[in-house]
Amino acid sequence: MSDRTSFYPELAKSIAPAQGKLAVLLPGLGAVSTTLIAGVHLIRKGLAKPFGSVTQMQKLRLGKRTNPKFTPVRELVPLADLPDLVFGGWDLFPDNTYEAAVKAGVLPGDMLAAVRPELEAVKPMPAVFEQAWVKNLDGPNVKKGGSKMDLAEAVIRDIEKFRKESGAARAVMVWCGSTETYSLPTAVHASLPAFEKGLRESSPDIAPSMIYAYAAIASGVPYANGAPNLTVDIPALTEMARSRRDMTERQPPQNFTDRSLVIGNVPARQYPPLQIDAAPANHTVCFNLPTVFDQPGQQSFDRGAVNVARQISFDPKAVSDALKPSQKLGCHSALDVML
Repeated sequence: MSDRTSFYPELAKSIAPAQGKLAVLLPGLGAVSTTLIAGVHLIRKGLAKPFGSVTQMQKLRLGKRTNPKFTPVRELVPLADLPDLVFGGWDLFPDNTYEAAVKAGVLPGDMLAAVRPELEAVKPMPAVFEQAWVKNLDGPNVKKGGSKMDLAEAVIRDIEKFRKESGAARAVMVWCGSTETYSLPTAVHASLPAFEKGLRESSPDIAPSMIYAYAAIASGVPYANGAPNLTVDIPALTEMARSRRDMTERQPPQNFTDRSLVIGNVPARQYPPLQIDAAPANHTVCFNLPTVFDQPGQQSFDRGAVNVARQISFDPKAVSDALKPSQKLGCHSALDVML
């Protein structure tokens, strides 16, 4: 995008080309993550196509309508190629990605068998987990520490170790764990010093997802929140990213008109038109994805309902209680195959 080709020249960005391997770090290796990882490997082998992927299949019209030229998005934007992706993650269950994918049952067995060695190679690191935030889950593959700060530092070490062992030049983190218990911001979320004090004192108001986000920002890794968790909607983590000059802010210009995400007739969070921009190298972007990841055919309703309930300041405990069976699928929260 340039100041000559854009309707909004103030959004023009210079985006560095993607070079080297990209580590995709996934807190939660359940149905969502395993489907993503398996899908990428199947596509690499020519055994599947990336249906539904904007970056891989969608085309944009260039030129005049009378003489159009359609060019794939992946040729216009400097994105990592699928062969450059390397996967890692955390989970409270010790199953490797193949075992977890079989239990999740999203993909048929013959497809999983075709990429079994690749899936078996991805083994979960011990997870940051606190059952108070996801009451229907419990597992043995959990980090131990004297404080939540100890857990955050352990995740930071995990990120650095994975980068070195995989040879990744860059990394991103996408939350694919379960939606956490509904919560509101408290004093511990109001500033970075308060948040770090809360980590050292193991504040009960700091959720596992916040610990992952803190570790990601500290490591210079972009963090995407794929569930309606409070996580990065707090001043402390925004302050942390800004303090490192690592925050690319996504604020609509004055001439933008806000759009509402509406489910039924209930307006949820107000979202500006999507802006595609990028931080310079080694900068951190910390943001919420504008939609909730949906496990194919399973958790679309409960995640959407909880999100809407939260946005209108209605405690969704009754909603989540009514939908507890969906959290017993052996798969953490969901996202469609994200390619």
